Amino acid sequence: MSYKELDVIKDELCELEKFIVRSTSTPQQLISTAVNELIISGGKRIRPALTLLTGRALGNKVDKLIPIAACMEIIHMATLVHDDIVDDSVLRRGKSTIQSKYGKDIAVFAGDFLFSQAFMAIAQYADKSNLNNFAKAIKRICEGEIEQYESRYSLNISLLKYMRRIKRKTGVLLALSCVAGIANKIINYKAMKNMYAYGMNFGMAFQITDDILDYVGVEDTVGKPVGNDIKNGIYTLPLIYALNYSDRKEFLREKLNENLIDDNDTVNEIVEIVRQSGGVEYSINLVDRYIKKGLENIEVLKESKYKDSLRAIILSLKKREY
Repeated sequence: MSYKELDVIKDELCELEKFIVRSTSTPQQLISTAVNELIISGGKRIRPALTLLTGRALGNKVDKLIPIAACMEIIHMATLVHDDIVDDSVLRRGKSTIQSKYGKDIAVFAGDFLFSQAFMAIAQYADKSNLNNFAKAIKRICEGEIEQYESRYSLNISLLKYMRRIKRKTGVLLALSCVAGIANKIINYKAMKNMYAYGMNFGMAFQITDDILDYVGVEDTVGKPVGNDIKNGIYTLPLIYALNYSDRKEFLREKLNENLIDDNDTVNEIVEIVRQSGGVEYSINLVDRYIKKGLENIEVLKESKYKDSLRAIILSLKKREY
């Protein structure tokens, strides 16, 4: 875990890793190596960290939170594996994706296996009254992925469609992560509502920042090629802004109308137009607005080291580089 803001739960995160390893172990040699490599590759573990922090901030016991937190991460990992298949991604977290290293067949099996293990753990550890929330979240995540696929290479994507897409694709699981471990324990519905909103605002800021890094990030740091979304026909906020407000928007549309853009010179040219358009600055300002909303959400919590961590982690998005 590379977020120093999470030192307050570093022991819990160590237990989380052990639980994830146990929960995803399988005698099926066809996928076991691929799944283990995915787990070892790490990741930010943001979703389970939010489950632990919000749960602890509201007085929940660690042993009840860790299994649910692990479910959040395993679901996330499953969606990443399937994403990489659809996008034909070569790198994830700076390392070869399962689909690029082992093939799409193995990747499908691995993603399905991870989903099944997450669902088994949810059935065992989650409060039964909360199962509907998990089911709805998975449905909305799938809808977000489908919308993104349908809108590939479309120059008619609006800001509204983009925001709806990332809300489903990223925001929903982060919002669920903030209430999944406390839904069956807390009667304070105001706190529940604000924790869900905090997760959603965090998720929106996180995804927009991720999209910004596709235009200003460093490949070795980000862990994937800069401009990768352009090549995949995934048009995000900085580019959507440029398509509407750049003084070179017509030229930009001509370039994007060529569809399959795979040469780095064209990608770099598009990236430069987006940078000059003010699209990155506009996106950063929107991130700041979501961060501000998230900080307002946690004011319902009593002062604690967990609240401090929730505050610090959302503020850290301002300086995120990967």
